[in-house]
Amino acid sequence: MYMGNNALRKAGEQVEYNDELIQEYIKCKEDIIYFAEKYFSIVSIDKGKHLIKLYDFQKKILKACQETPENKQSIICKIARQYGKCFLGDSKIKIRNKKTGEIKEISIEDFYTKIKNEKK
Repeated sequence: MYMGNNALRKAGEQVEYNDELIQEYIKCKEDIIYFAEKYFSIVSIDKGKHLIKLYDFQKKILKACQETPENKQSIICKIARQYGKCFLGDSKIKIRNKKTGEIKEISIEDFYTKIKNEKK
């Protein structure tokens, strides 16, 4: 048991990789939708803990995030926080100044801090 959770492996724990497990890892690596719907659990009032069933827009977001760097898209999502998406605070966004046309790249964390400070 690790950190009070029997489902977590301990640091340095040895895992035997058989052909079936290796194929499952490869499938998960190649198909982010398969990985998410097979291994991501959520907790809801109605169903308790259960595997997530992604909406089409969530699948589209995951696929866009998984693209290779050479054909990476800009991703803008205007959806409620309850819709099941998240970003790291150091994720970068680009903002264009409407007056000057200047484009700045800033982390999401810095962007929200700036907005919060401007409202004070």
